[in-house]
Amino acid sequence: MLNGFKLSLDNVDPFADWIKDGREILESTWPKKSRELDDFIAKGVLDGDAIKGKWFQKTNAHVFISHAHANESQALGLAGFLWKKLGLLPFVDSLIWGDQTELQSRIDRKYCWTDNKKETFNYDKRNYSTSHVHMMLATSLTAAMDSCECLIFLDTPKSISIADADAPDLGKVATESPWIYHELMTSSVLERKADERRPELKLAMESHRVHASDGAGIDEPLRVAYRAPVKHLSQMPVEKLQEAARRNVRTFDALDWLYQHGAPNDRGPFVLLKSLLEEVKRKG
Repeated sequence: MLNGFKLSLDNVDPFADWIKDGREILESTWPKKSRELDDFIAKGVLDGDAIKGKWFQKTNAHVFISHAHANESQALGLAGFLWKKLGLLPFVDSLIWGDQTELQSRIDRKYCWTDNKKETFNYDKRNYSTSHVHMMLATSLTAAMDSCECLIFLDTPKSISIADADAPDLGKVATESPWIYHELMTSSVLERKADERRPELKLAMESHRVHASDGAGIDEPLRVAYRAPVKHLSQMPVEKLQEAARRNVRTFDALDWLYQHGAPNDRGPFVLLKSLLEEVKRKG
Protein backbone atom coordinates (compact mmCIF):
# COMPACT_ATOMS: atom_id res chain seq x y z
CA MET A 1 0.00 0.00 0.00
CA LEU A 2 1.37 3.38 -1.00
CA ASN A 3 -1.24 5.86 0.19
CA GLY A 4 -4.52 6.25 2.04
CA PHE A 5 -7.30 8.82 1.80
CA LYS A 6 -10.17 9.77 4.11
CA LEU A 7 -13.33 10.59 2.16
CA SER A 8 -15.82 12.46 4.34
CA LEU A 9 -19.39 11.94 3.13
CA ASP A 10 -21.64 12.65 6.13
CA ASN A 11 -25.10 11.48 5.00
CA VAL A 12 -24.74 12.36 1.32
CA ASP A 13 -24.07 9.92 -1.50
CA PRO A 14 -22.38 11.71 -4.42
CA PHE A 15 -21.78 8.38 -6.18
CA ALA A 16 -25.34 7.03 -6.10
CA ASP A 17 -25.52 6.92 -9.90
CA TRP A 18 -22.74 4.32 -9.99
CA ILE A 19 -24.13 1.79 -7.49
CA LYS A 20 -25.22 -0.60 -10.25
CA ASP A 21 -21.82 -0.34 -11.93
CA GLY A 22 -20.11 -1.04 -8.62
CA ARG A 23 -22.11 -4.19 -8.03
CA GLU A 24 -21.50 -5.40 -11.59
CA ILE A 25 -17.71 -5.01 -11.50
CA LEU A 26 -17.38 -6.61 -8.07
CA GLU A 27 -19.61 -9.58 -8.84
CA SER A 28 -18.09 -10.18 -12.28
CA THR A 29 -14.50 -9.94 -11.06
CA TRP A 30 -14.97 -12.09 -7.97
CA PRO A 31 -18.01 -14.35 -8.53
CA LYS A 32 -19.39 -16.07 -5.44
CA LYS A 33 -18.32 -19.69 -5.07
CA SER A 34 -20.07 -22.65 -3.50
CA ARG A 35 -18.85 -23.09 0.06
CA GLU A 36 -19.56 -26.42 1.74
CA LEU A 37 -17.82 -26.91 5.07
CA ASP A 38 -17.44 -30.66 4.61
CA ASP A 39 -15.18 -30.01 1.61
CA PHE A 40 -12.51 -28.74 3.99
CA ILE A 41 -12.44 -31.57 6.54
CA ALA A 42 -9.65 -34.16 6.47
CA LYS A 43 -9.46 -36.79 9.23
CA GLY A 44 -11.61 -34.65 11.50
CA VAL A 45 -9.45 -31.53 11.09
CA LEU A 46 -10.60 -28.38 9.31
CA ASP A 47 -8.14 -27.08 6.72
CA GLY A 48 -7.96 -23.43 7.76
CA ASP A 49 -5.89 -22.36 4.75
CA ALA A 50 -8.36 -23.95 2.33
CA ILE A 51 -11.35 -22.35 4.07
CA LYS A 52 -9.61 -18.98 4.04
CA GLY A 53 -8.79 -19.32 0.35
CA LYS A 54 -12.40 -20.17 -0.51
CA TRP A 55 -14.21 -17.66 1.69
CA PHE A 56 -11.69 -14.82 1.47
CA GLN A 57 -9.95 -15.32 -1.88
CA LYS A 58 -6.98 -13.21 -2.93
CA THR A 59 -7.60 -9.92 -4.71
CA ASN A 60 -5.87 -7.96 -7.46
CA ALA A 61 -7.53 -4.57 -6.99
CA HIS A 62 -6.07 -1.07 -7.12
CA VAL A 63 -8.14 0.55 -4.34
CA PHE A 64 -9.30 -0.92 -1.02
CA ILE A 65 -12.53 0.75 0.15
CA SER A 66 -12.81 0.70 3.95
CA HIS A 67 -16.36 1.32 5.16
CA ALA A 68 -18.97 0.65 7.82
CA HIS A 69 -21.57 -2.00 7.02
CA ALA A 70 -24.25 0.70 7.19
CA ASN A 71 -22.45 2.56 4.36
CA GLU A 72 -22.43 -0.37 1.96
CA SER A 73 -24.43 1.44 -0.74
CA GLN A 74 -22.02 4.39 -0.64
CA ALA A 75 -19.10 1.97 -0.94
CA LEU A 76 -20.81 0.39 -3.95
CA GLY A 77 -21.32 3.76 -5.61
CA LEU A 78 -17.70 4.76 -5.04
CA ALA A 79 -16.59 1.39 -6.42
CA GLY A 80 -18.62 1.95 -9.58
CA PHE A 81 -17.28 5.50 -9.98
CA LEU A 82 -13.66 4.41 -9.57
CA TRP A 83 -14.11 1.68 -12.18
CA LYS A 84 -16.19 3.51 -14.78
CA LYS A 85 -14.63 6.97 -14.54
CA LEU A 86 -11.02 6.29 -13.48
CA GLY A 87 -10.39 2.71 -14.62
CA LEU A 88 -9.45 1.66 -11.08
CA LEU A 89 -10.46 -1.81 -9.89
CA PRO A 90 -12.04 -1.44 -6.42
CA PHE A 91 -12.22 -3.91 -3.55
CA VAL A 92 -15.13 -4.00 -1.09
CA ASP A 93 -14.78 -6.97 1.25
CA SER A 94 -18.44 -7.28 2.29
CA LEU A 95 -19.54 -7.50 -1.34
CA ILE A 96 -16.87 -9.92 -2.53
CA TRP A 97 -16.10 -12.37 0.23
CA GLY A 98 -18.43 -14.84 1.87
CA ASP A 99 -20.18 -13.65 4.99
CA GLN A 100 -17.94 -14.50 7.94
CA THR A 101 -21.01 -14.87 10.19
CA GLU A 102 -22.28 -17.62 7.88
CA LEU A 103 -18.91 -19.38 8.13
CA GLN A 104 -19.04 -18.97 11.90
CA SER A 105 -22.54 -20.43 12.03
CA ARG A 106 -21.62 -23.46 9.94
CA ILE A 107 -18.63 -24.30 12.12
CA ASP A 108 -20.57 -23.78 15.34
CA ARG A 109 -23.51 -25.92 14.22
CA LYS A 110 -21.12 -28.74 13.46
CA TYR A 111 -18.67 -28.55 16.35
CA CYS A 112 -19.77 -26.31 19.20
CA TRP A 113 -22.86 -27.84 20.84
CA THR A 114 -22.91 -28.48 24.57
CA ASP A 115 -24.28 -32.01 24.11
CA ASN A 116 -25.96 -34.31 21.59
CA LYS A 117 -29.31 -32.58 22.07
CA LYS A 118 -27.88 -29.60 20.16
CA GLU A 119 -29.93 -27.05 22.05
CA THR A 120 -27.20 -24.76 23.37
CA PHE A 121 -23.67 -23.89 22.33
CA ASN A 122 -20.64 -24.53 24.52
CA TYR A 123 -19.10 -21.21 25.56
CA ASP A 124 -15.47 -22.31 25.32
CA LYS A 125 -15.95 -24.07 21.99
CA ARG A 126 -17.63 -20.98 20.59
CA ASN A 127 -14.77 -18.77 21.77
CA TYR A 128 -12.29 -21.08 20.07
CA SER A 129 -14.19 -21.22 16.78
CA THR A 130 -14.67 -17.44 16.79
CA SER A 131 -10.95 -16.84 17.25
CA HIS A 132 -10.21 -18.90 14.14
CA VAL A 133 -12.87 -17.28 11.95
CA HIS A 134 -11.81 -13.80 13.01
CA MET A 135 -8.15 -14.64 12.39
CA MET A 136 -8.97 -15.87 8.88
CA LEU A 137 -10.80 -12.63 8.10
CA ALA A 138 -8.24 -10.35 9.77
CA THR A 139 -5.26 -11.86 7.95
CA SER A 140 -7.17 -11.81 4.66
CA LEU A 141 -8.00 -8.12 5.13
CA THR A 142 -4.36 -7.39 5.87
CA ALA A 143 -3.24 -9.20 2.72
CA ALA A 144 -5.89 -7.42 0.62
CA MET A 145 -4.82 -3.99 1.85
CA ASP A 146 -1.17 -4.84 1.28
CA SER A 147 -1.90 -5.87 -2.32
CA CYS A 148 -3.81 -2.65 -3.11
CA GLU A 149 -1.79 0.50 -3.79
CA CYS A 150 -4.37 2.85 -2.34
CA LEU A 151 -6.95 2.81 0.48
CA ILE A 152 -10.00 5.07 0.66
CA PHE A 153 -11.78 5.20 4.03
CA LEU A 154 -15.42 6.33 4.00
CA ASP A 155 -15.56 8.72 6.94
CA THR A 156 -19.23 8.95 7.91
CA PRO A 157 -21.17 9.34 11.18
CA LYS A 158 -21.78 5.58 11.04
CA SER A 159 -18.14 4.62 10.74
CA ILE A 160 -15.96 6.78 12.94
CA SER A 161 -18.00 8.92 15.33
CA ILE A 162 -19.46 7.92 18.66
CA ALA A 163 -21.95 10.12 20.49
CA ASP A 164 -21.59 9.02 24.09
CA ALA A 165 -21.64 11.41 27.02
CA ASP A 166 -19.87 8.80 29.14
CA ALA A 167 -16.83 8.82 26.86
CA PRO A 168 -16.29 12.48 25.94
CA ASP A 169 -12.54 12.04 25.47
CA LEU A 170 -13.18 9.76 22.51
CA GLY A 171 -15.20 12.44 20.78
CA LYS A 172 -15.50 12.06 17.03
CA VAL A 173 -12.28 10.13 16.54
CA ALA A 174 -13.59 6.78 17.70
CA THR A 175 -15.21 3.75 16.17
CA GLU A 176 -17.14 0.89 17.71
CA SER A 177 -16.38 -1.36 14.77
CA PRO A 178 -13.47 -3.74 15.48
CA TRP A 179 -13.05 -4.30 11.73
CA ILE A 180 -12.75 -0.62 10.88
CA TYR A 181 -10.26 -0.29 13.72
CA HIS A 182 -8.29 -3.22 12.31
CA GLU A 183 -8.26 -1.79 8.79
CA LEU A 184 -7.20 1.69 9.90
CA MET A 185 -4.54 0.44 12.29
CA THR A 186 -3.16 -2.04 9.76
CA SER A 187 -3.09 0.55 6.98
CA SER A 188 -1.08 2.85 9.25
CA VAL A 189 1.76 0.32 9.65
CA LEU A 190 1.87 -1.41 6.25
CA GLU A 191 4.99 -0.96 4.18
CA ARG A 192 4.64 1.93 1.74
CA LYS A 193 5.12 0.47 -1.73
CA ALA A 194 3.87 0.99 -5.25
CA ASP A 195 1.90 -1.59 -7.22
CA GLU A 196 4.28 -3.84 -9.16
CA ARG A 197 1.84 -3.82 -12.09
CA ARG A 198 2.80 -0.23 -12.87
CA PRO A 199 4.38 -0.47 -16.35
CA GLU A 200 7.38 1.74 -15.56
CA LEU A 201 8.01 0.06 -12.21
CA LYS A 202 7.68 -3.42 -13.71
CA LEU A 203 10.21 -2.60 -16.43
CA ALA A 204 12.63 -1.14 -13.90
CA MET A 205 12.31 -4.15 -11.59
CA GLU A 206 12.77 -6.60 -14.46
CA SER A 207 15.89 -4.73 -15.53
CA HIS A 208 17.16 -4.87 -11.96
CA ARG A 209 16.54 -8.63 -11.72
CA VAL A 210 18.34 -9.29 -15.01
CA HIS A 211 21.50 -7.47 -13.94
CA ALA A 212 21.46 -8.25 -10.23
CA SER A 213 23.85 -10.76 -8.69
CA ASP A 214 22.26 -11.11 -5.01
CA GLY A 215 -19.57 -7.99 33.69
CA ALA A 216 -22.50 -5.90 32.71
CA GLY A 217 -26.24 -6.24 33.40
CA ILE A 218 -28.17 -8.73 31.26
CA ASP A 219 -30.01 -5.95 29.40
CA GLU A 220 -26.95 -3.77 28.91
CA PRO A 221 -25.39 -4.20 25.44
CA LEU A 222 -21.65 -4.68 25.11
CA ARG A 223 -20.02 -1.61 23.62
CA VAL A 224 -16.32 -1.24 22.93
CA ALA A 225 -14.82 1.88 21.34
CA TYR A 226 -11.35 2.43 19.89
CA ARG A 227 -9.57 5.63 19.07
CA ALA A 228 -9.48 5.41 15.30
CA PRO A 229 -5.99 5.94 13.83
CA VAL A 230 -6.63 8.24 10.87
CA LYS A 231 -3.71 10.70 11.02
CA HIS A 232 -1.92 8.79 8.27
CA LEU A 233 -4.87 9.32 5.90
CA SER A 234 -5.01 12.42 3.69
CA GLN A 235 -8.34 14.21 3.43
CA MET A 236 -9.82 13.56 -0.01
CA PRO A 237 -12.44 16.09 -1.18
CA VAL A 238 -15.16 14.53 -3.33
CA GLU A 239 -14.58 17.32 -5.83
CA LYS A 240 -11.03 16.06 -6.48
CA LEU A 241 -12.31 12.61 -7.47
CA GLN A 242 -14.80 14.25 -9.79
CA GLU A 243 -12.10 16.51 -11.25
CA ALA A 244 -9.89 13.48 -11.92
CA ALA A 245 -12.77 11.93 -13.85
CA ARG A 246 -13.18 15.10 -15.94
CA ARG A 247 -9.48 15.02 -16.77
CA ASN A 248 -9.94 11.49 -18.15
CA VAL A 249 -6.94 10.05 -16.29
CA ARG A 250 -7.06 6.27 -15.95
CA THR A 251 -5.69 3.51 -13.68
CA PHE A 252 -2.22 4.38 -12.36
CA ASP A 253 -2.29 7.80 -14.02
CA ALA A 254 -5.47 8.46 -12.03
CA LEU A 255 -3.78 7.40 -8.79
CA ASP A 256 -0.76 9.58 -9.58
CA TRP A 257 -3.02 12.58 -10.21
CA LEU A 258 -4.85 11.99 -6.91
CA TYR A 259 -1.55 11.69 -5.05
CA GLN A 260 -0.43 15.02 -6.53
CA HIS A 261 -3.67 16.98 -6.37
CA GLY A 262 -6.22 15.06 -4.29
CA ALA A 263 -5.00 16.09 -0.86
CA PRO A 264 -4.12 19.76 -0.38
CA ASN A 265 -0.53 20.34 0.77
CA ASP A 266 0.28 16.62 0.75
CA ARG A 267 2.45 15.42 -2.13
CA GLY A 268 4.33 12.93 0.04
CA PRO A 269 2.99 9.73 -1.61
CA PHE A 270 3.74 11.07 -5.10
CA VAL A 271 7.27 12.03 -4.07
CA LEU A 272 7.71 8.61 -2.45
CA LEU A 273 6.49 6.86 -5.60
CA LYS A 274 8.99 8.76 -7.74
CA SER A 275 11.82 8.02 -5.33
CA LEU A 276 10.92 4.32 -5.37
CA LEU A 277 11.03 4.27 -9.15
CA GLU A 278 14.34 6.13 -9.22
CA GLU A 279 15.84 3.77 -6.63
CA VAL A 280 14.83 0.66 -8.57
CA LYS A 281 16.21 2.10 -11.83
CA ARG A 282 19.41 3.16 -10.09
CA LYS A 283 19.97 -0.34 -8.70
CA GLY A 284 19.30 -1.79 -12.14
